[in-house]
Amino acid sequence: MARAEQLAFAATRITTKDAQTNALATATMAAPGLGFRNYCTGIVISANSTPAAAVISNLTDGAAIDLDFYIPDATFAAFVIPFSRPIECAENAALALTLPALGAAVTGGVAILGFVGSV
Repeated sequence: MARAEQLAFAATRITTKDAQTNALATATMAAPGLGFRNYCTGIVISANSTPAAAVISNLTDGAAIDLDFYIPDATFAAFVIPFSRPIECAENAALALTLPALGAAVTGGVAILGFVGSV
């Protein structure tokens, strides 16, 4: 298990991102190996234009985490969501943040901020 000071004060050490035009965008923190887990300190969701329809962005590790973020069909500033305490993933699980296609000529982007700690 990560030490208390890691959970309270850990600096973001991993940033993974992806951007796609009218296609699924996926940012992934790879599975860190047995005895380790990913910790998510925040996420970023953005678009360069107005989405054609409302969509749901999803953060999941396939086991312990499954969070949905509703993206409006209106122009929006980038969602920068820092978590006050890191979200702990399942042991040796990859963490993915997905954003569905937002429409023709609309580029959607996602990023995961976090670090790896021992179990």
